[in-house]
Amino acid sequence: MNSRIPSIAYVVLGLFCLLISVPQLFHHHYEYFDSFEGGWVSYLFFLLGGVWFLVYGLIGLVRSKRENTE
Repeated sequence: MNSRIPSIAYVVLGLFCLLISVPQLFHHHYEYFDSFEGGWVSYLFFLLGGVWFLVYGLIGLVRSKRENTE
């Protein structure tokens, strides 16, 4: 990831997923009904996805910072 723009997008997406999932998990709402698909979607999926996107974006930002200083 040579550019910082995808890394920033991953960090924002990760924070958005965490912003959705963490409050709901604190209130013990583990899943919600998805009216478009007709099924259930887990907030745990959003939590794990948010953590993954956040860490991936932060690693990309650190790597781009190191490449710019060398």
